[in-house]
Amino acid sequence: GASMYITSFPCLICMRAIVAAGIKKVIYMNDFYKPHHMDLFTKNRVKVKQIAEDKVRRKRNG
Repeated sequence: GASMYITSFPCLICMRAIVAAGIKKVIYMNDFYKPHHMDLFTKNRVKVKQIAEDKVRRKRNG
């Protein structure tokens, strides 16, 4: 049920590891995914959210 914060959308191998680990939310910045890979997350009820890099910097800098 954990959340995972990563810089880029995960590759298919990493997506499988994320599902196997039971992670339920993935937050990423860079959009390098292939739309048909999203089915793996959808079928396993993993929520996905993209966040803008400038928003991450603002949060990090207070």
